[in-house]
Amino acid sequence: LDLIDQYGADGVRMGMMLVQCRGYQVIIAHPERYRAVQKDVGVAERLVDMGCKLQASADFIAGGRFGREKKPAQRLFDQNLYSFIASDAHNVGHYDCLAKARAQFSVRGAHFR
Repeated sequence: LDLIDQYGADGVRMGMMLVQCRGYQVIIAHPERYRAVQKDVGVAERLVDMGCKLQASADFIAGGRFGREKKPAQRLFDQNLYSFIASDAHNVGHYDCLAKARAQFSVRGAHFR
């Protein structure tokens, strides 16, 4: 499930609760890309507290798609909030990012829980 900035933190939390009430496990893809998380990592922390899982996009290792993803991704890893590392895999370069991210962060974060 992609987190959409236009709904704001409260709208996203309400949406997550509705999805969870239907029995689904919510996985937030690349939260490091969203302005709300970039401004306040606590947004991601609250989503994890609600039972959501976070998936890092491996391209953060190279600075991300927009150049703003690396710092929030690092904070999310430091706080053990990620459950998964994945790649958009739109091109071969993304595989290199995935390999580097997995090598550097394979023993950190929540993906071994």
